[in-house]
Amino acid sequence: DSVNEYVDRFRKLVFHSEYVDDTNLVVKFKKGLNKSLRTTVVTTDPAPALNDLEAWIEAAQRVFEENIRAVEKPAPHGPKALTTVLRTLPPTPPKPLLQVAVQPPVSARNSTHFYQRPAWERRLPTKYVLAATPSSKSLSLKVSVQTTDTSEVFSTPVLVDCGATGQFMDADFVRRNQLTTCKLARAIPVLNVDGTRNVGGSVNEIVDLILCYNDHTERTSFAVTNLEKQDMILGFTWLKEHNPEIDWQTKEVKMSCC
Repeated sequence: DSVNEYVDRFRKLVFHSEYVDDTNLVVKFKKGLNKSLRTTVVTTDPAPALNDLEAWIEAAQRVFEENIRAVEKPAPHGPKALTTVLRTLPPTPPKPLLQVAVQPPVSARNSTHFYQRPAWERRLPTKYVLAATPSSKSLSLKVSVQTTDTSEVFSTPVLVDCGATGQFMDADFVRRNQLTTCKLARAIPVLNVDGTRNVGGSVNEIVDLILCYNDHTERTSFAVTNLEKQDMILGFTWLKEHNPEIDWQTKEVKMSCC
């Protein structure tokens, strides 16, 4: 198979996987390369960074096509059988990697056609809604979250708010705890209940975590935005999915339906 065919298959695997770590993806991409090709890419000057999958793909395609051109160059004497065998498929332009793996180059970040949105991103809502301030239909719970890549555990209060849609995490909390996020190909606007734009700005990245509350554990994604006074918010969609028993007098929550 040509490198371009391998890259296409690799993209499809990334498309359906949950891998978001660039270094891990580079390791897996390298294993699928021919040993000779892999060695040539590693020894190029400058060599692609170990956490830059886009650079590895471009380097592998470039080296492969250079080898094709070198073999296809007519020799002064002798048969051209090898040339005929290698002319199976013409080189195709390299395709950019999906956003689930890496950010696009700076020169292409403003292009809406740079890559296809991965399946998991297409399942996200087209907009989020946040209440400007906590209401009487909100309460605070003590939960813990565990990272999916390093298994670190953080305890933090979470606001359960019927006026919000989706799950949210404060951008400062994410940076402070160095949580791994996944960039979105397209920003998702955040609106207030009255339809105006929320001052926290649009959602440009998602963080995938394991949420634990009492005996309830689930893996879920949080939209990263500026929440200011809150670290985390669980909105109406989360309440609708789990249908917990809430005693609004005692602020006690039971996850009996999960």
